[in-house]
Amino acid sequence: MFVSAMCVLPYFSLLVTGLFAVKTVGVVTITCYNDSPMVLDCSDKIIHINTANYGRTDGASTCPHTHVSDTDCHSPTSLSVVQTYCEGRSFCSVPLEGATFGPDPCHGTYKYLEVDYECVTPIPDVVEVGCFNTNTDDDPIESLECRDDHLVSHHLERENHVEKCAQAAAARGWTTFSLLDGGACHSDADACQNQDNFGETTDCGETGTSTKHVVYEIIQREIVCQDEVLHLECDCGFIHIVSANFGRSDPYTCGGPVLTTDCSSASSFSIVHEACERKTSCDIHAIHTLFGDPCVGTFKYLDVEYYCNQIPGELEQPSSAITCYYDSPMELSCIDLSIHILSANYGRTDGASTCPHTHVSDTDCHSPTSLSVVQNYCEGRSFCSVPLQGATFGPDPCYGIYKYLEVDYECVAAVLPFTVITCYNDSPMQLDCFDKSIHIVSANYGRTDGASTCPHAAVSDTDCHSPTSLSVVQSACEGNNACSITLTGTTFGPDPCVGTYKYLEVEVECV
Repeated sequence: MFVSAMCVLPYFSLLVTGLFAVKTVGVVTITCYNDSPMVLDCSDKIIHINTANYGRTDGASTCPHTHVSDTDCHSPTSLSVVQTYCEGRSFCSVPLEGATFGPDPCHGTYKYLEVDYECVTPIPDVVEVGCFNTNTDDDPIESLECRDDHLVSHHLERENHVEKCAQAAAARGWTTFSLLDGGACHSDADACQNQDNFGETTDCGETGTSTKHVVYEIIQREIVCQDEVLHLECDCGFIHIVSANFGRSDPYTCGGPVLTTDCSSASSFSIVHEACERKTSCDIHAIHTLFGDPCVGTFKYLDVEYYCNQIPGELEQPSSAITCYYDSPMELSCIDLSIHILSANYGRTDGASTCPHTHVSDTDCHSPTSLSVVQNYCEGRSFCSVPLQGATFGPDPCYGIYKYLEVDYECVAAVLPFTVITCYNDSPMQLDCFDKSIHIVSANYGRTDGASTCPHAAVSDTDCHSPTSLSVVQSACEGNNACSITLTGTTFGPDPCVGTYKYLEVEVECV
């Protein structure tokens, strides 16, 4: 059994507070009003704000000026404002001018911003990926006990085992760690490759036993600004997508303009999942023509959380289904996902072992319509039922032979439509599905919204529809990988609403 030695505490201790491990002493920085903005930079760690004050508590020595008479000047919004700009980020910039802190706390006094902050290692989000056998002579993942400030107490007396081990691993740039013997922390640079040296087991326990490693992966996050390319890569294992959003959820990332912070493309997860899931690397272009434009006029970014997993058992494998003729219909189900048909055959390719019967002499029996029929019933649905009797598959492919339907399929993230909007003056609209084909769900050239979409002075008619919209866009784009539609001139025929500023709105799927 692995036994952890009692570690000697260093001269300072760590407190676990909320999401952060916080040292008891921070760094104080001061920025004078005329030197605005204040910039805080924690590089590969994140900022935690202890205290903040915009005002003045000192006379002439701090930010010297002729107007320093009030030394009891405190803006009540100081801490909340600085936290809004900085808390949990690796870099931030806080402006001192204007109304950043609300009403002036001391008119006529020259002010400064004083902030006490720390650069801390966050507690990463993690996912448990399995457990593995080990032995007493050669652990597949090395111990971190007594080698990190988060792991100074005996592991059997320690609380928050997972969080503290995750912090210790993350501080070294490692993404795989394990708990052993009731919570002893193990991690090293080769943990991902070595985790399965002694074989996977289903006997995990809550935090590990004396002979089992419970293995975790740290969830990683990547963000790229609109029009940039996001690159994900796993040096070990395969990519698993946890979340994805093309849009905006805060006012600071990637700059502006920012008209809303509640912006999310409904197709974000399905597009990233399809591009990256189970791969060792992938690239996704953060552009409107792929994700649509969920908030016109706001500068967006692509935010993806993922982890790398070496365990083959954790990967979703294709499924096979066989239904005998008399057991019709075949039913397929993918809860919360969509069915993707890989192959299908109605007929017989096996003798007596599959759907046994007295009439099995022809084992080279294939209905040529098998794949298309099953796709028509099932592709893209979460549940389907395929009848085998009657003329479902057309002419009988082998008279007198007892047949069955065999289907290989996967459960995948749903392919969701996305919306692209192009204002008249921004013509042409460009759609791009890269290695997939464009399918036009709907299209309208005109206006159905007031001032928020393609703002203009002339927006009085909000029931404006060109009757040729769908046919024009389908003619230019349907089935292509990419297309371009010009909005000027007579592309859509007669003007559907003279004097109203128009736009083209298209709902698209990449299939």
